[in-house]
Amino acid sequence: MAAPDDDRGRSPLLAQCLVFFAFAMPIGVYPAGWPQERGAFGQSAAALGTLAVVYGIGRLATSASSTVLLARVSVRAVTVAVCLGLAAVEGLLGLTRAFPLLLAGIAVVGLTSGVLDSLGARYQAEIRDVRRAGLMFGSYGVGATVGPAMVAVAGWTAGFATAAAAATAAAIAAGRPGVAWPAGMGDRPPPRAERTATLDVRGVVLSLALAASAVALEAGTGSWMATWFEDGRGTGASAAALAVSGFWGGVTVGRLLLGRSRARAATILTRAPAAVLVGYVVVGVSPPPVAMVALVAVGAVQGVVFPTILSTTVDRVGRAAAGRVSGWQLLAANIGATSVIALIGVAVARTGDMAPIVVLGAVALVAVPLCGRAAARVPADEVAGPLAPPP
Repeated sequence: MAAPDDDRGRSPLLAQCLVFFAFAMPIGVYPAGWPQERGAFGQSAAALGTLAVVYGIGRLATSASSTVLLARVSVRAVTVAVCLGLAAVEGLLGLTRAFPLLLAGIAVVGLTSGVLDSLGARYQAEIRDVRRAGLMFGSYGVGATVGPAMVAVAGWTAGFATAAAAATAAAIAAGRPGVAWPAGMGDRPPPRAERTATLDVRGVVLSLALAASAVALEAGTGSWMATWFEDGRGTGASAAALAVSGFWGGVTVGRLLLGRSRARAATILTRAPAAVLVGYVVVGVSPPPVAMVALVAVGAVQGVVFPTILSTTVDRVGRAAAGRVSGWQLLAANIGATSVIALIGVAVARTGDMAPIVVLGAVALVAVPLCGRAAARVPADEVAGPLAPPP
């Protein structure tokens, strides 16, 4: 898909797409490889929840870090440094079989991912173009798809080695001197109107709940469905990993198609969450081969929800407050993802291997009315295409 930039050689879009691809890979590698590798670490299936919580806490801790970092360091320097650090840790994770070291490494992956995610959100806020956002989110989906696929084909070590190579490539792309980063990605403070805008409390709460539920579904599915297929449905490890890879592939396709879509945003928010709920029911009650195909469809539909939520923030809270609330939504998304992943881990430990699909179905059920409320605030003629620049 062609990039929407006039000068592609100077645009940061390629670097941002590579960055999103790179920090998505480990979130696909370690959950997909855990059913096979947990014995080498002397751990149970439920320990995946501990890894996910450690990752989530790390990512949450740095998910609003862009303002602080960019006030002190250039966006080029911080992106290169963080990507290289991520690559080094991933190389270590592919080789170690010590659980404490694995926990520490996953925590660092979470910290670096939070920084890169925060920088990406700042970039999206500056350019205000859903088409570019679709490409960036789509690149994240590609990375999350390639990770489990590498585990299925070549194993845990190869998966992390590929992730390390991707992070190195992202560092090289971001470090090119010819890349023209947006002027706003510097030390400029937020406009006074943004800092002092009166908040629509209901709109803010709705925005945070939307972000939390949407990302919780994606992260929960990506983290636990391989274990659910293998331990709960009796499929092989490779098939389970490929099922998760298929889910992320569906997410990727959905987001890339959204980048070309002219569908009404309100229609997406009304219909997509309902279709996702039906999809989880089909996954839960169908034979494994059918469930795997259905999971791909769930990913494709779910993939359009979060970018649409972000692109309609101004409709819920107003233009002056949208900048602040966008950052809060990222925090809420990480909290929601971490909480649901941990909840599934507790449920697996206490009730058994079928718990993941039940918890995910419950979250999808909650998301339907939330998205309906959000759709009611979106103008009827607003589409999911490129946003107009602010006046």
